Amino acid sequence: PPPPPPAAKASSETGMVPSGAAASTTAADELEVTFHNGNGVVRRVPLGPNGKPLKERARTLISSGYTNRETPLGRLVATLSRAEDLAHVLLWSAEGARGDAGLAVDLVEMPRLRLTFGAEPNKRGGGGGTRLVSKEHPGLELAMPKCERLDALLRGVPHALVLTSAERESFMLLSGLAKPCRLADPSAPLNTQLLVARCAPNWEAALPGVRHYLYPIHPSRTYMTPPSLAAALVLLVLRWLARDFAAAFALCPACASDSPLTAEEAQLWALLHDFDDDFEPGSHAVRLRLWLATRNCADLECPWEVREQLPLYLAKLSYIPADCQLAAAEEIALLSEFGDASMPGAQNRYAFLSAAMAAEMAEDDAAAAGAANPFGGPGAGPPTMRAIYPPPPKLSAPMFDTPTNHEMLLEGLADKVTDKVKGNGWQSRMVSLGYSRPEPDKDKAGNSHDASGLSAMSKLVEWMASGVRLDSDSRGFWLLYELLTGSLTIRILMDDTPHAFGSILLRLAAKSSADSDLLPLLRLLEMDPQLAAEMPKYRHIKKGGMSLFKGKAGKGMPEEVGAFLAARLQNRRGLLQYEPPPLYKPPAEVQMLPMRELRLLHRTWLTPHMLDRAAPTRPLPPPFASELAPVGDHAGKAIVLAPIEPLRYIQRGANGGAAGGGGLGACPKLEVERHPASRSVVARKMMSRLAEDAAWLHSQAAREARAPYLDGFDAASTASPTAASVARQEAVLARLVTSLDKLFEDDCAAFEAELPALLSFAGEGPAGVPESARRARALAQWTGCERPMTLNLLAELLMCARGEVELRALNPLLSEAAASEALSRTTAILLRVSRATFAARARTVAWKLQGALASLNRALGGSADGVALAAASVRVVSDTLARTLCFRRAHVADRPAGAPPGAGVMGGAGAVLDPRVLVFEFAGGMVLRPPQVSLISKLAAGAAAGRSMCHQMLMGEGKTTVIAPVLALLLGDGTQLITQIVPSPLLRFSLAVLRGAFAPPPLHKPVWSFTFDRRASVTPELLAKMHAAVKERAVVLSTPAAVKAFMLKLLELLHLLDTGQYPKNLNTLGERVRRLMRLTPRILNDGMLDKPSLHAQAARAVELLGIWRAGIGVIDEVDVVLHPLKSELNWPLGDRHSLDFAPTRWELPWHLLHALLVVQDPEPLSQANGGALNGGLAASAA
Repeated sequence: PPPPPPAAKASSETGMVPSGAAASTTAADELEVTFHNGNGVVRRVPLGPNGKPLKERARTLISSGYTNRETPLGRLVATLSRAEDLAHVLLWSAEGARGDAGLAVDLVEMPRLRLTFGAEPNKRGGGGGTRLVSKEHPGLELAMPKCERLDALLRGVPHALVLTSAERESFMLLSGLAKPCRLADPSAPLNTQLLVARCAPNWEAALPGVRHYLYPIHPSRTYMTPPSLAAALVLLVLRWLARDFAAAFALCPACASDSPLTAEEAQLWALLHDFDDDFEPGSHAVRLRLWLATRNCADLECPWEVREQLPLYLAKLSYIPADCQLAAAEEIALLSEFGDASMPGAQNRYAFLSAAMAAEMAEDDAAAAGAANPFGGPGAGPPTMRAIYPPPPKLSAPMFDTPTNHEMLLEGLADKVTDKVKGNGWQSRMVSLGYSRPEPDKDKAGNSHDASGLSAMSKLVEWMASGVRLDSDSRGFWLLYELLTGSLTIRILMDDTPHAFGSILLRLAAKSSADSDLLPLLRLLEMDPQLAAEMPKYRHIKKGGMSLFKGKAGKGMPEEVGAFLAARLQNRRGLLQYEPPPLYKPPAEVQMLPMRELRLLHRTWLTPHMLDRAAPTRPLPPPFASELAPVGDHAGKAIVLAPIEPLRYIQRGANGGAAGGGGLGACPKLEVERHPASRSVVARKMMSRLAEDAAWLHSQAAREARAPYLDGFDAASTASPTAASVARQEAVLARLVTSLDKLFEDDCAAFEAELPALLSFAGEGPAGVPESARRARALAQWTGCERPMTLNLLAELLMCARGEVELRALNPLLSEAAASEALSRTTAILLRVSRATFAARARTVAWKLQGALASLNRALGGSADGVALAAASVRVVSDTLARTLCFRRAHVADRPAGAPPGAGVMGGAGAVLDPRVLVFEFAGGMVLRPPQVSLISKLAAGAAAGRSMCHQMLMGEGKTTVIAPVLALLLGDGTQLITQIVPSPLLRFSLAVLRGAFAPPPLHKPVWSFTFDRRASVTPELLAKMHAAVKERAVVLSTPAAVKAFMLKLLELLHLLDTGQYPKNLNTLGERVRRLMRLTPRILNDGMLDKPSLHAQAARAVELLGIWRAGIGVIDEVDVVLHPLKSELNWPLGDRHSLDFAPTRWELPWHLLHALLVVQDPEPLSQANGGALNGGLAASAA
């Protein structure tokens, strides 16, 4: 045979196909390997049902080792090599697909990752070519789109693949076999490098059946959502290794789970041990944030000491980027847990932050009280901080500031020989000291002047570093004298005084033999600046090129200074006793500014923490306010696809009337009111319920009669299709698809243009701000000194009632109007992204309808059954598309100016929407249905009013995936616990749904579980977990058995405390042997009871019960949860005792029945039981 082309050549090693790969396409395949001139060709031939090979469906293995990177095949191989070694990538080509460039790829298999991609022709949008569609993830195809934001998300993840869908949704695929490893260089501790180990020993054994992770990327491509805890841990490690601490910091809350860890999750968590020697400032912030997120997760124990990380974080705080810094509340939580006296400054920092937070709360409470009662008096003063000061240091020498008597400066010095007074002692010391005056500086003109600026700073640093001694020539008495008297004018700044520098150097002067004589003179000059300014100035004498002065007693400077002091101080002898100034005593309490003012002053604690979700309405942006439907069935409603005028493509039935009757007639009534049986209470309630059901069914029938349908897709056209009717339908559908395409492209282009402008506006300030200020802030954001603005952050602020205030705290350049404008533009962007996503899905339905019409067109020439089946498919898809075109945002309402939110008055100006529902739609890529929004509003209002409510929903109406998450979003306000109770079989599913709903950054909320049984104890950790759930607005999931077990545990604790029958060693080996052998139990006394533990448990249980009572319970499947038998929990309490008259009480009924049977037919019964029962009956009778 001729030699195969280069693209089809394969070595003998690659011809070994794993069995898993062969089984991924057909049940059984046959491999044919042929060799020619050292080259091998591997063909894969499927076997038919009869075992014969199907040659026409055979595939050929393409070599991926020697491909040209410039060809499409080479680019495909380069893309696949990112995720897997080429030795484990199989490229198959269908027989007969040979082209000029070799064989075309028909199938791609990655057996270790358990992934398969099949080649399909690209028919969407009129484009050609081939696309590789995933078999494991239907609807997703392999692609590498170019986008700056997508490249930013993939940065630091070199082994990622990107999959896209027909709606242009993107997903990042990561190999689960790739173990991220850190290569650290001890000589460069701040540098790191990522190594992806695809064949790490024992790594694959812990992986489940799925060997890869698929991360949904939001349509805005601003973030991706980890689908599981393992996926979140992998991404956290990769972000950490890429030194993207901001992304790792934001990802920490997604890594919290209180469920037991799987083997895969445990080995990923163990990778954090490799970062122990990472001392980058951002790494300390990530460690602390991760501990805060997982502190209530028993299985996620952080492999570092928080007590060591917290001081390092505080010491490096100025080097940590603003988007990695902890919020003030998070610092308080850490300091309260670990900030004891052994950590320097921790207690004061805790008191400082606590007082600042309390001052902010007091200010908010005062503002709320003032708004409620404008005539109320002033409230209490601001909170104060009580500081803890360290003890004063113990000095080895006396303090500098001591009482000093300067009269010795006027006393004479007696001669030891003649006993005559010749002068003063300090004058003799002055004569003995030399002086080398500092050389002056020269300017450009050659003029000399004393040192200033940097030169003066360098001289001062030199003097302080080498030390000042009073007996030194260059750094001694005369230098200090010149500085204090002002004859040596050394200045760093223009307003500096030499006297201040002299005072500092005097306090730093080392002790010498001249201290006792010269120090009083210098102390006098230091304490009296006016006297020092009038003192005789030093006279400069230069000899031999060196500046010096040597005085003599009675002549020169010593005599002149002595005469000056004698003249000035002679009349002040009694006033020369100088007392030192009192030592500074710091205040015990300091009034604190609110935290918001401290954030503005210090530009610290900029990370928003636990923003409320209390903004009920936001104005509808102008571009979308004009899109409310003016007339018709949707008058005043916000149609999602309003720009394409979808109502042009819609027709409605004519069976509905204005009053809801129309062609359907009036609502039927049951004519049984006159029957005597209808007068009872039960009958009246039943008739009322039947009347309500009849009215509801009638309204449903009227609504169905008015159901929308596509123009040209009426019942007659779909029931009896013709070629002409199908052609008209295809024309209408083609126009609709064109409109949807244009709307999608326009929204995407507008988003690409508006997002950078919005981030620049919110982050740097509006155009009216001076350009220098805007550039300074942009530079601060780029360097990490200021927190950069992101779309996720703006979306969070949009839901916050104080969103504008918080935004202005993040960017002080924004005015109140500018902050409102920024949030309004954020609303417009969220609406635009949501509409683009919805338009893409509508377009997908339209493409499906086009395919159904094509099938119908082909079936017109066939059998009637085939036409009917194709027509039914067209009718179903067309009705779906019609409802999609008419879909509206139910949380948007048009109300006149001044009307309260929710007034629902249509036709006026001032349309509003619920930002919380909008952000939920934006994050989830959905639009809530009107019944869902109505039910959420009803349940939320009932919860706010303290009313219990129940509503019945059918399966598929979003009870678990929409209603429960939105209620948790609206009701979790930080003051009450949100507990969702589901049946035990739904616990795992509900946890996954809620964690997926609150995984996106704008909506993040912890989701924890509450498990309890009779063997569990009410521990302090459990109580702390519930308190943390309230503060962090978490959702707690539980089952009826766990809740009932806790309640019964509380009753058991109270019972044991009441009866005193809880021994410490009840389950010891001896006690178990006693019970087994039925021996008499030991007599218990009070010394054997563990009453303190019981009291502590009971107190914690009562406190937890109080948290539940103050919270809100959302019960899913209430008919099962509250069923008295389906969710029954049996909990025996107390010691085991036999019932009275056991076991005779169960045997007696059988004996009575036996007597009756014997009387009726004694012979057969006697034969059947061998006389045993007769004997037993006789004995019993006897």
